[in-house]
Amino acid sequence: MTILTNRTIIHRLPYKLHSDITALVGDNIINYELTRIDASSPMSTLEIETEQWVHDCCFIVTSQPVLRIRLKAENNYPKITAYLRLRTSLSSIVMTGTGMITTTNSIQSDSLVLELAGTGDTHLHVDITSKLDVILSGTGDAHLQVVTSKLDVILSGAGDITMTGNVRGAGDIRLTDTGDFDSRACPMNTVIVDVSGAGTAYVNGEQAVDVAVSGTGDVHYHGPLRSQRVNRRASINGLRSTNKLESINSLFSSISQIFNSSTTTMKISINFYIICFFFYVFKFSF
Repeated sequence: MTILTNRTIIHRLPYKLHSDITALVGDNIINYELTRIDASSPMSTLEIETEQWVHDCCFIVTSQPVLRIRLKAENNYPKITAYLRLRTSLSSIVMTGTGMITTTNSIQSDSLVLELAGTGDTHLHVDITSKLDVILSGTGDAHLQVVTSKLDVILSGAGDITMTGNVRGAGDIRLTDTGDFDSRACPMNTVIVDVSGAGTAYVNGEQAVDVAVSGTGDVHYHGPLRSQRVNRRASINGLRSTNKLESINSLFSSISQIFNSSTTTMKISINFYIICFFFYVFKFSF
């Protein structure tokens, strides 16, 4: 692939991989785009897109089985993007530079450790069978769409994590710095959240929520609160449901209970709940 610009010609060229990739390390300015391909494909592939002079002089690619793309010398490099098409699962992704990492589809694995210590942002869609570990110690933000059985998060940097999807089992969330964690759109079966820094956590636990705050941060939770340990400088707050259907269904449930009461009480109560129903419909329509 060749792109003509007003400065130079940008080429997207293939680079040989010596084996299938099980891990990725990005420690410089290179951006990565990951795509899962069918396991029956002959081989994982790598293409790099940048200006031709960089292709001519500057890349060292190793891939047995950890992919690492090095730049030979310090220079004023243009934008560099590596396109990695994977037929095998990754067990580890480490990003410590300024480059971004994105996915074009869901990356599947039995387990995955995601370490983010750089300044680049992360946009990943992952489907993990057993456990996903996320360790963010940098300043870049992470936007993660996840499906996993178990989740462990350590947020020890200034970057934020926004998570959507579903955790079928337990989530363990620890915040030790100023970064925020938002999983309102990622329900977990149970969740433990521990905030010892100044960050704010938003969590959603369907069966149980356990909260501990020893720093100055805050916790906002949805779900049944099972335990709490909070100092005077922090606060925890229950989140109201943003699901309109859930709120209306809850109202209908209350109405159905009224039908099991006495006939005299029922006439008065039904009128009251009909008024409440139209109030809810009006409220959630705007």
